[in-house]
Amino acid sequence: MKQKKGSTRKYFEKLVKCAYFMIRKKWALSINFEEFVRFIADLGVEELAGYLNKNPSVTYLSSTSVSDIIDSISKPIEEELLSSLRDAKCFALLADESTDEANREQFSLMCKWLHNNEVKEHYIGLIYVEKTDAFSLLAAIEQFFVAKHVDLTHVR
Repeated sequence: MKQKKGSTRKYFEKLVKCAYFMIRKKWALSINFEEFVRFIADLGVEELAGYLNKNPSVTYLSSTSVSDIIDSISKPIEEELLSSLRDAKCFALLADESTDEANREQFSLMCKWLHNNEVKEHYIGLIYVEKTDAFSLLAAIEQFFVAKHVDLTHVR
């Protein structure tokens, strides 16, 4: 029993490392995660390939598991990014509204700032909005940045 627990832990560690690699490279992580993990296993990660072969029903590759893995990795990355943005003397904000396939209005936010003499440009978030008039969109931006503890007086 203890040996199985150890192999599960090693397998899960490899999955988290795969997800972390993909997030850092800014690759999309959704339906392609299982294919990526199997590809990594085929490249020679013996522990991962062996675990997948021995335990075909326990893969942690369901959409719920993948979402949990991504959430656990993305929180520290987001905090690091927001900390850098909060420290910036000023930043540029790009916001773009569109409608998705489900006919929901969404508002995408990107920021660009200088950090340690390096220009940072990152996607900051996606907001679903009810209305797309100027006042509603401005309120959505303000609410989003207040929740992230980013001072909007630094927007240029």
